[in-house]
Amino acid sequence: MSGNRIITEPIAVAPGCGLAGPGLYDAEGVNSWRLHVDDAHARSQSIVAQLWHPFAAEALDADAQEALVDAFRVAAEGASDAGFDGVALVESPRLTHPCREQVLEALVAVWGASRVGQR
Repeated sequence: MSGNRIITEPIAVAPGCGLAGPGLYDAEGVNSWRLHVDDAHARSQSIVAQLWHPFAAEALDADAQEALVDAFRVAAEGASDAGFDGVALVESPRLTHPCREQVLEALVAVWGASRVGQR
């Protein structure tokens, strides 16, 4: 892509994240985003999905942490299926270091390190 890079507004990785617009956790959302991605690519623009979750729990137990990491993995796969050119993790002060590292590892496993960022 030789044009500009588009970075989306935050996109929900799971239902109930409190964001308007489609998420990347189900086929309906992926198909909706695919239309936007195809439009950007038609204009020679690359597009990066910002993945977000509210991390509502103040302290995540092991099961909740595993579910959160899995939600990001599913959304990363959805972003790939939609044709995005990369993903970025939207940081939150409530996302603790060990959990953040696990989320980043899940994103890198889907995308490769060169196409994963943090915002």
